[in-house]
Amino acid sequence: MGFHRTPDVVARDMRERAWSKRSLSMLCVVLVSGCGGGAASSPTTGSPQAGDVASGTRAQDTTPRVQLDVSGVQSRAVESWSYDELVPRQQWPEVVGTRRGIVMASGKQPWGAGVLWTRGFDRSDTRTEYRFFAEGSSPYAVYWASPDGRGENVMTWSVLSGSGGLRQVQAAMFEPETPNDWGLGRRAHLVEVDAVAIAGSGSNGGLHFVIDGARVLDGTAGHALVVEDALMQLRARFDAAMRDADAEIERMLAEQRRQVPEGYEMRAPEAPTVAVFPTWLDAERLMVAIFYARYTEAHLGPEERRMSRCPPCPCTPDGRCAPCARCVPREEVHVPQVNASWQMAARYVVSGDGRLVEEAVMGVQRM
Repeated sequence: MGFHRTPDVVARDMRERAWSKRSLSMLCVVLVSGCGGGAASSPTTGSPQAGDVASGTRAQDTTPRVQLDVSGVQSRAVESWSYDELVPRQQWPEVVGTRRGIVMASGKQPWGAGVLWTRGFDRSDTRTEYRFFAEGSSPYAVYWASPDGRGENVMTWSVLSGSGGLRQVQAAMFEPETPNDWGLGRRAHLVEVDAVAIAGSGSNGGLHFVIDGARVLDGTAGHALVVEDALMQLRARFDAAMRDADAEIERMLAEQRRQVPEGYEMRAPEAPTVAVFPTWLDAERLMVAIFYARYTEAHLGPEERRMSRCPPCPCTPDGRCAPCARCVPREEVHVPQVNASWQMAARYVVSGDGRLVEEAVMGVQRM
């Protein structure tokens, strides 16, 4: 008699293999450089792993150089939560003058995908331009002054001058490997920028502004926090929280699978998709990082062929609604689908001197 694995066993085995790879990869990244040659492979597209280096970034920069101090962290569990309450949507307060914030490369990074201003995930394999995060805002798509044309998407912007007039600035999107005079080069930094507003509708509702000058702060006197290193370590901590929740995840998935009709085929990812939303609160000198994971497996039923329905014509005064005479039904193929899913998150608060002061782990929920 052959051995048949049920869907819950298949999904659990895939997740354990992926998390085992993930744990080994993070251990290699945190403790040594490389761990046997080359970057670790990602177990699934859309769930970036440690060492899954985005195009153009430096593989030798994956080793955290500065360890977070976790000795005094205050931990708590949160049962009731909402992703929409954790991550803002299209909120861009005006950024003008000298401001501090976090710049983080977009696309796939070792700590996960970025979160877009739509609350969606940025899982690009090719785009790694910096986004700017500050004061809990949505990410800004910023342009850096580039008189010599360095960077991507070089444009000339009309910006507001200090006297209230307009001046023209050539600027571009910078990636970590873009040559610059400001010390940018890692996939995430704490920075101080000189920001100028774009005139008229060019800012696209506040999404864009131009950076005229910048200073890298992380790792300098008074700012022991190194953002890239911190994000790597927080991702490892979040992975541990997901492993701790494995029993609850299995229970939740098993409950949902019992609702799947017999004969449906399961299509499951090997691991959850993880996304990261950081921000910098300057008055408090704190970095807040939201880590969010979601997992969805699709159970597909047999194809069903059926005729399309004709939309009803306007109803008569007496309430009769008949199909429109001009409608021509056509054959459609329908594949019934039932999903089983879960999500969880964590909110980490890190001080400017590199201490993890607070973590709140959001319990597992159905999506």
